[in-house]
Amino acid sequence: PRVTREGEQHPVFAGYADFFTLGHPDHEKVALDGAARATEIKPGATVLAEHPTDMLAGGGAQPVLLWQRYGAGKVLCLLADSTCRWYLPLKGLGRASPYARFWAQSLRWLAGRADEPSDARLVVRVEPAEVAPGEWARVIVESRLPAGAPLAARLALPDGSSEPVELRAGAADGSGVSLSMGRVRAAQKGTHTVAVQGVDEKGAAVETSGSFIAGGELAEFRRAGLDEAYLRETASRSGGKYFTVLDAKTLPDHLRRGVLLRAAREEIHPFNSPLFFAVFLGLLGAEWVLRRRRMLL
Repeated sequence: PRVTREGEQHPVFAGYADFFTLGHPDHEKVALDGAARATEIKPGATVLAEHPTDMLAGGGAQPVLLWQRYGAGKVLCLLADSTCRWYLPLKGLGRASPYARFWAQSLRWLAGRADEPSDARLVVRVEPAEVAPGEWARVIVESRLPAGAPLAARLALPDGSSEPVELRAGAADGSGVSLSMGRVRAAQKGTHTVAVQGVDEKGAAVETSGSFIAGGELAEFRRAGLDEAYLRETASRSGGKYFTVLDAKTLPDHLRRGVLLRAAREEIHPFNSPLFFAVFLGLLGAEWVLRRRRMLL
């Protein structure tokens, strides 16, 4: 892959982006086996790494790694596979590889908010990122615009309509950031977007947005904890067995015993079958009768 200009400045590739440049001595050793092809890139996505030769139908290189903000979180999409090739050849030579740094820095960046520039004029967060229809979400606006600059907020609903959002000024934290808060209700199923607009010291409009989902698309994250009783019941009903981390070491022996108990080999030669013998005698007798009638005996 080829790191883009945005990728060179991104925390995911911080400190090792030169691995993917033509001048690096190990450049050929970080080649990947392939990647899924994209048809287009969404307007809000940022490409961090791209294919060096393969192009999109509409122009531009095929993306390999890209990210986009979604609600209060971030989505990092890796279209390539075989990243183990970043580790194995270089480790065998006793050299540093980008493998561990890529995954470690990607996870740290996804889990934190390091991508939010410290000088962002307007930041919008909506919490929680997923609610049920009819529930309320909280809107938090961090503004570094001039003191007293008015903020206007609107909620865009999934059906294309919109409605104003009332923001209340919060307490300043002493760092030049003013906070405003509000509440929005998920009246429909789907993605809701809160757009906030302000004016800077030059009179230019500054606008940003945040979104949340209503309708259970992310319902699996509401109960992300382990439900051991449900898993044990499912394993029992399906004829399986439930293992925990503590007894996982017995899993290979259990599988081996299960295969030995269930697997059996039995050979039955067709000549040992009474049915085959009866059919054989019948065909032999029919041939003898036909030959005798046609005087071929």
